[in-house]
Amino acid sequence: MFFTPAAFPSIVVPPGVGRITTDLRDIAATLSAAERDALSASFKAAYINGIFREAPLAGVLGGDSVHGWPLGGPSAWVQNWRTLAPANNSWGIPELLLAIRGFREERETSAGRVFLVHGQMLDKYGRSAGVNGANGSAGYGSPRGYEFLHNGKKAQRFDLGLITIDREGRGAFFPESPPSLGLEPPAALGVFADAAGHVRPAFITAWKMALDRGIEAMIPDGPGQYFAFLDSAWDFPGADTLSGIYIQTFNERTILLVLPDSPVLPPYPRFMASPFLEVLLSASWHTLPGGELLSPLDINFSADEAFYRAFMRGLAMYGIPLTDPMPIGGDENDPASWREGMRFSRGWLVNPEYGNH
Repeated sequence: MFFTPAAFPSIVVPPGVGRITTDLRDIAATLSAAERDALSASFKAAYINGIFREAPLAGVLGGDSVHGWPLGGPSAWVQNWRTLAPANNSWGIPELLLAIRGFREERETSAGRVFLVHGQMLDKYGRSAGVNGANGSAGYGSPRGYEFLHNGKKAQRFDLGLITIDREGRGAFFPESPPSLGLEPPAALGVFADAAGHVRPAFITAWKMALDRGIEAMIPDGPGQYFAFLDSAWDFPGADTLSGIYIQTFNERTILLVLPDSPVLPPYPRFMASPFLEVLLSASWHTLPGGELLSPLDINFSADEAFYRAFMRGLAMYGIPLTDPMPIGGDENDPASWREGMRFSRGWLVNPEYGNH
């Protein structure tokens, strides 16, 4: 493992992102004002999350608005965004990047997450090789999470199966039901004392995303815990709005879901497990290559258990988590260089061995 310091990214959501169509023929015409506001906010949060993941975002493509898709029988909300890395693709639109919020995910969790499909994954998603020879949402369904590394390949889970991209850039589709489909969330999942109303749906979504990326089981060790920060020692723009952090442990504290409590960050719990979790827990006595010049932040919190004190010391060293583990490094033309990394507010934790598996 090593650490790559990086400045906190600039959070700028361009005009038009999350704008809802005013076409009276669209399903959006049936939404209330509050529902339209919530739908718009979910796309803006996804744009910020894309910035954290270093997706090549360049605003809205062609003045598009959030609309039901496909026309005539929508199964998702979609907005066409512009990529900074245009490439020929099966859609015939090199600048296209899709932001999609599936209706099925809405029904299952009530959280309404928006996920991006771009690059090589977008090219495969546009090919008529899905269920019944269809493409897009009809052939593959809506995305249920972001890209992750799976057996040395890039992968993304959709309603109707798993798309993978191998080291040579070849795409494959495996029709199957998502592992999390139909599973009843554990009673303790996302339960915190006096939590805001959005917290439990957000944790349910993150739990399902973890199962859909291949985690066989995530059993809560009990209700989650909230840790209030008693000052604003964090060193990123808007850190003064970070009032605390929600943490829930699973599988005897080998997996965590972590949700920073701040209105400037997307309301997404971040998945954390080995080896990233071990790095944070050992931060007080082991410094990663690349992190030699880091000084831990003097954050003020109250935690009685040694496990949480150690974890907080790790956050003080590397920062607040901003992504789940994800493929990083290399580029679309060099998939052999993919590695697994996780973005924190002070930089990237990188596992250099993962891409060799």
